[in-house]
Amino acid sequence: EQRRSGAIVVDLGGGTTDYIAYADDVVAAAGAFGIGGDHVTNDIALAFKIPTTQAERLKRESGSAVLDPAGNSAGHVELPAEGGFQGRRVSLKSLHTVIHARMDEVLVMIRKRLEKENVLHHIGAGVVLTGGGARLRGLAPLAEKVFDLPCSIGKPVNVSGLAVVTEGPEYATCCGLVQYGFEESEDGDGGSSVIGALKRLFKRRT
Repeated sequence: EQRRSGAIVVDLGGGTTDYIAYADDVVAAAGAFGIGGDHVTNDIALAFKIPTTQAERLKRESGSAVLDPAGNSAGHVELPAEGGFQGRRVSLKSLHTVIHARMDEVLVMIRKRLEKENVLHHIGAGVVLTGGGARLRGLAPLAEKVFDLPCSIGKPVNVSGLAVVTEGPEYATCCGLVQYGFEESEDGDGGSSVIGALKRLFKRRT
């Protein structure tokens, strides 16, 4: 239904950010940028002169892609000495400013690409964020502001078993591929195995 109405899917990985836009149930645009969650971590590490392991924890536990006008960006986080780096006191406002700058840059790059390809006016269902980066607090509101469209976090559906898989947006893509391959194999389209169906999928898209 979202594909028919027009939707943008943004997959935020560690090293890259991929996007695909659907209009009238077909792919209207797709692309990738070599910027991902690891770049946000590096930005934090450089900005506050802390090790990347500490920067990653800080991003996950206290990070936000938006500056909260309600005052939740006030305060500080105390960081202990680690790996030869001295202990530090990090302002939440400064932390959120660093994260916001990078995430806003990535989303604006996608918007400009879609504007150039004359796709945005075909989008009626909004933006869906997937990938590990979609866990970042405040990212959905930021995407809504950048694209001026409703935004949601995409999670695997119709998947049972491991709770971490069914709840995490970072598993949405792989679960979708497996489900697609299974459906293709049941249709008897040139083979009966899930792996065979996935191979046919990639051949058609490359």
